[in-house]
Amino acid sequence: MLASLTAAQTSTGVTFEDELRGLTDAAIHGEWTRLMALREQAKQTLGAQQVTDALVVAAAFNGITRVADATGIPLDSHTAAATQQMREETGIQRFSYLEKSARYDL
Repeated sequence: MLASLTAAQTSTGVTFEDELRGLTDAAIHGEWTRLMALREQAKQTLGAQQVTDALVVAAAFNGITRVADATGIPLDSHTAAATQQMREETGIQRFSYLEKSARYDL
């Protein structure tokens, strides 16, 4: 199994962060059976619409990033400077689309 995308030991202060972290990790890793179970559990605390909204946002961020990357839109210098610490803390710089694609290109 791939490592979690978020550090479970790090509290963000976001309401229902454990549920959101689980949903995001399962969706990104393609763990569909686990995701179905987590969705049902999360509906009890977040509600059905909020679960759907969270997953739509996660999917949209992936799509927006892919469009920017595919069209060659670079990260602007202001955003790069403003997000430097966040990018270091989350490890987002080590993410590779080639690695992700290799998992699905069988």
